[in-house]
Amino acid sequence: MWQTSAQKILEGHSECLKKLIEDHEKRHTVISSLRSRCIDGSTLLHVAAYFGEHQHIETLLQLQVDVDILDYKGATPLQRSRDEKTMQLLLKYGAEVNWRDDDGNTALHMVCYGETGKPTRMDCLGLLFSQGGSTRKCNKKGLLPVHCAAIQGRHNAIQAVFESGIKETEFINKHSYERDTPSLPYLALSNGHLECTKWLISNGFLLKDREDIELLLDMVCNKDDKKNNLESVEYLLSNGLDVNICDKRGDSVLHLAALQIKSYEIMKLLLSFGAQVNLTNHDGITPLFNTVFASNFHGARLLIDCGASLKHQDNEDQTAFDHVKNTEDWIECGIFSNEINDLLRAYDLRKSVQLVRQVANKVKMKGAVH
Repeated sequence: MWQTSAQKILEGHSECLKKLIEDHEKRHTVISSLRSRCIDGSTLLHVAAYFGEHQHIETLLQLQVDVDILDYKGATPLQRSRDEKTMQLLLKYGAEVNWRDDDGNTALHMVCYGETGKPTRMDCLGLLFSQGGSTRKCNKKGLLPVHCAAIQGRHNAIQAVFESGIKETEFINKHSYERDTPSLPYLALSNGHLECTKWLISNGFLLKDREDIELLLDMVCNKDDKKNNLESVEYLLSNGLDVNICDKRGDSVLHLAALQIKSYEIMKLLLSFGAQVNLTNHDGITPLFNTVFASNFHGARLLIDCGASLKHQDNEDQTAFDHVKNTEDWIECGIFSNEINDLLRAYDLRKSVQLVRQVANKVKMKGAVH
């Protein structure tokens, strides 16, 4: 019975929550404690605040439930609220506007982060500012509320923070550089919010040293299809980032992109910005080798068309086609010229001959031992 009621309350059934509170108040069915975290780690007050049930909030507060009671993550009902009127009600009863939960987040952090895919709650931001909500408290990750807004691409929230106090911009810049905290453009762009990134940079917030390099390398080797990924790569390159930068292993951006099956458009973009098709890493491997390792047929065709060397040998004296595992798959994909297909067959034949010789030599050596 209780599990059914709890589930309905979590789904937002107001009447179920109302009946539970009324039954307790009238002593029909008494809950052991209104302060217990009986609804999936939350108290009834947290749930009422989350769903904006003002009448239920008033009732619970009148039943002496602490307005700043904590849920399983150390958050108050104010921090779980999602609308201005609910926040106003809780603040009227004395809710602590700058309380930090177990992760160090305040209500302002939570509103700045908001709900993914939903508009920024600007009215809630304005209310928290007016009640002394601090824009300068950082959570345990070192993030200010404005950083949370950048992660979600909420440039309107960021602008509101800037306008909330004197020298906010100066403070945020100083905070990012003095602490091991990513810049606002980095957080926005790494989470796929290109327009927010452009807005930030146009308003004087720049990427920290080497953040652009880290972003570019991450974008081309990340398998997730993040929003605006291709456009973000183009934006970084258009702003002067060297397309031939390499990571610690000597892999260029093109090397990394070549390892991804769905990277054709990014590879085309990199090549259009002057990516060196025959650049080698510390193992003597070119991007063409990586397309072979990943069975990236379309990427290989693109590189070959752009002048990738088929004769180049790595540090182990192997060419890219020496690493082809299933020649028939490459031929049957149907995107290579007859000349390339013939070359693939030749390499496959050579590997077969080498294998036969190796086996024969082993048999010969074994016979000599006996």
